Amino acid sequence: MNTYEIAKELGKRDKKVFSLAELAVLTGLNQRSASVLLNRMAKKQLVYKIERGKFSLTDDPFILASNVIYPAYLSFSSAFYVYGLLEQVIDKIYVATSRKTKNRNFNGTEVIFVKIPEKLMFGFKKTAYAGGIIAIAEKEKAFVDSLAYTRYVRINFLNSIIGEMDKKLLEEYADMAKIEAVRRRLGFLLEKNGIETRIKANGKTVYKLNPSIKSKGILNPRWKLYVNEEL
Repeated sequence: MNTYEIAKELGKRDKKVFSLAELAVLTGLNQRSASVLLNRMAKKQLVYKIERGKFSLTDDPFILASNVIYPAYLSFSSAFYVYGLLEQVIDKIYVATSRKTKNRNFNGTEVIFVKIPEKLMFGFKKTAYAGGIIAIAEKEKAFVDSLAYTRYVRINFLNSIIGEMDKKLLEEYADMAKIEAVRRRLGFLLEKNGIETRIKANGKTVYKLNPSIKSKGILNPRWKLYVNEEL
C-alpha cells in the first residue's frame, strides 16, 4: 500500500489516534520501516505526529485530548462546551483520567489532565465528533465531577445549568461517587432551584460549597455547607 492508501485504510477506523506499533501491524512492516513511512505521511500532512510514537489523522484538540491516553474522558467545562452549555471560547481542555500523566499542548490548545480516583471512572461514553470519536462524560457526570473538583468550574455556572440536567441521573452519579461533600453540594443546588431531591446530609462534618474559594461564607445548617460563592 502507498501512503494515501494507508491513510484511507486508517480513516475507516474509529480511532484517529494510533501508535507506531499499530501501523506496523496494519502494514506488515517492521517498526523501523513503519517509522520511515509515518515520517513521509507526516510531510504530506496525511497524519500528524502528536508525541513520540503516537500519531493522528486529525489535529482537532478535543479528539486528541480524549484519545491520547486510556482510560480518559473530556469533563468539566470542556464537556459542557461540547454539549453547547458553555458558550464562551475556551483556551484549555480538561480531561479526567485515573492515570498520572503530563499536560500537553495540541494545536495551540493546552490540555489539562485531572487525575481522579479509579472509583470515579464511570459515566462517560464514546461519541462522534468532528469526523472522529471522543470520549466524553455524560453531562450529569461532568456536573458531578465539577462538584468534586470545584477549581475547574464555578458553582455559580453549575447553578445556572442545573435545569438542563436529568435529576435522577445526577442523584445516581452523586451516590456512585461516594463523596459526601458532592452529595450535599448537589442537594443544596437542587433545593435552591426548587427541585425536589431525595438527598439528605449525612454526618456532622461541615464542608464549603466551593473549597477552591478561601472565604468561609455563611453556614447553611440544613446542608451543613458554608455557602461561600454568590449564586
